[in-house]
Amino acid sequence: MALQLKFTICQTPTCTKLEFKEETGLYDLTSNPGGYDQDFSVPANPATSEFEEAVLQITTPLNMVYTFDVYPAWPTVSTTNYYTINGTDLGFIDNKIVDGLYEAVYTITSDTEEYVASNYFLFTCQIDCCIDKLYGKVTPENSCCDCESSNYLKAAMDAEGYVCAAKNALACGKLNLVKTFIAKAQSVCANLKCKCC
Repeated sequence: MALQLKFTICQTPTCTKLEFKEETGLYDLTSNPGGYDQDFSVPANPATSEFEEAVLQITTPLNMVYTFDVYPAWPTVSTTNYYTINGTDLGFIDNKIVDGLYEAVYTITSDTEEYVASNYFLFTCQIDCCIDKLYGKVTPENSCCDCESSNYLKAAMDAEGYVCAAKNALACGKLNLVKTFIAKAQSVCANLKCKCC
C-alpha cells in the first residue's frame, strides 16, 4: 500500500487557536500500511527524510486562504507533535476564530513526488459558548426574569440542534447544508436580547 497522508486540526477551548497534528504515523504492515517507512524497505512508502517541503493551507469561512510552511518539523511520524495557528494568523484581529466550515490542505513534496491530503473541519467554539450561557440562564418557573426562562431553554435547544445538524451534514459531505445550519445557530445567538435579573 502507498503512503496515505493523514492529519487533524482541533480548536482550543479558548476559541483563539487551532492545533494541526499529522496522523500518518510509522509504517507497519498490519496496523498502519499507509505510514512512513523510515527503514527505506517499502518503495511506495517514503521516509519523512525524503521530503523537502511541507505546507499547510487553510481556507476560512470568509474564503480567505492562508499558507503555513511547517517544514522541517513536518512531515513526521509523531502523532503527538502539533503546530499552533493563532486567530490573528488567520486574519481575525480580535484573535477569536470565527465559527464555520474550514478547509485544510496538507502537502508534502520530495524531489520526485508530491502527496496531498485535504479535509473539511467544522469549528463551533463561540456557538458552543453561547449555548452554555443560554442553558445557564434557564431558571425555575415563577422566578424574576425579564423574559420567560423557557425562551432561553428553547433558544439553547434550537442552537444546539442546528450545530448537531451541521455536524451530520458534514459527515455526509453536504457542505452547503453545513453553512446553512451554522448560520441559523449563529442567528439564534445574535438575536437574543433577554437578560435575567
